[in-house]
Amino acid sequence: MKIALVTELFPPSFGGQEIRFQEFAEEFARLGHAVDVFTIDHTGKLPAEEIINRVRIFRTYRDANYYKKGFLGRPVRSILGFTWSLLGRLKGYDGIVYNQFPVLPSLLSRWMVSRGTVRVLDFVEYRLSLLWRVINWLLLRTVDHVVCISGSVQALVAANLGRDDRLSVIPSSVFTSRFRSNGKQHMVFLGRLEAHKHPEHAIAAVLAFNRLYGKDAEIHLVGGGGMLEELKVRHAQDRNVVFHGFVSDEQKLAVLAKARIFILPSEREGLPKSIIECMACGVPTVTTDYPQNGGKDFVHSTGVGVVAKPEPEAPAKAIAEIEHNYAGFEARCLELLPDYDVPANARRYLSYLTSRRLRPLSSGVPPAPRPTQALSIRVVARPGAAVTPLAVDETKSG
Repeated sequence: MKIALVTELFPPSFGGQEIRFQEFAEEFARLGHAVDVFTIDHTGKLPAEEIINRVRIFRTYRDANYYKKGFLGRPVRSILGFTWSLLGRLKGYDGIVYNQFPVLPSLLSRWMVSRGTVRVLDFVEYRLSLLWRVINWLLLRTVDHVVCISGSVQALVAANLGRDDRLSVIPSSVFTSRFRSNGKQHMVFLGRLEAHKHPEHAIAAVLAFNRLYGKDAEIHLVGGGGMLEELKVRHAQDRNVVFHGFVSDEQKLAVLAKARIFILPSEREGLPKSIIECMACGVPTVTTDYPQNGGKDFVHSTGVGVVAKPEPEAPAKAIAEIEHNYAGFEARCLELLPDYDVPANARRYLSYLTSRRLRPLSSGVPPAPRPTQALSIRVVARPGAAVTPLAVDETKSG
């Protein structure tokens, strides 16, 4: 099949959806499909076109200030510009996967793709404001199939649509074989240090746990973000608070290998990949009971941790609850892990792109239009994976 993925951000931007799209795209390509990604250059300096691990990436719009701007969370000008840049490029695909954001490309997808192309929306976060309820009502009715990131998101989508026959759940997934446990030494916060994720509450929870129960636990915070420097200054004298900042995958895996409990006091999540990464190391989660925190629904329904009230000492008591039955929580994490493996879930995703296809796979599908500039080709191997060289017979497009 010839498959396109349309997403506002893609690595080297690092977030849950960016990594989700990258891993599924590379797995589709590994299984022999032709895969193109259409995205925004969020730095203003990336190649307009390159190939990484057999996935062709088209950065059709540039905006170095794209993220977290504008009343919709993104600049309206850039949403319009990115959507306009896709005109004529999405013809000839057998299936297209749209990221939920930035909304407009999937809203207009019916008029931008070839007849018979299966359009799938990857839906990660059901926002509850009146504006987003209206957007969601329109968005969910424009595609052939909706893939939800969790059962709780699926339930909200089904209520919106009044039906569930074209909904599926493919959760956040990881390459489970990469993760291990080695010590269970410290608590961990994993993710961007931004206001809605409340890393300061994660720190406060561990310090309160130490004070209430006479412990000396450390919390290690992994990730960059707008609150990093402020928190480093605030806790400069706290030897139990360790900041790693933005790290490589190898460094992250090393921190997680020694993690004991994951603290995620976030207000707004879909199904955080960080919970699954911690599960893969047998690390239970403490999260908080905010209405738009999809992580709490997952933790509550699966039993891989404890959901606490967003109150000063409640997360500390949740940590103590996990410690009281640590072996049971650890075993539950590892028991569920096979359902969250990238290769298995990539195959499931492909089934939704093929089962509703309205026409047979055509031969000689014309390639997507490409910018007339040098083509950059890189092969980036996943840890432990063998790399087969690409045979490329052109160095320039056009």
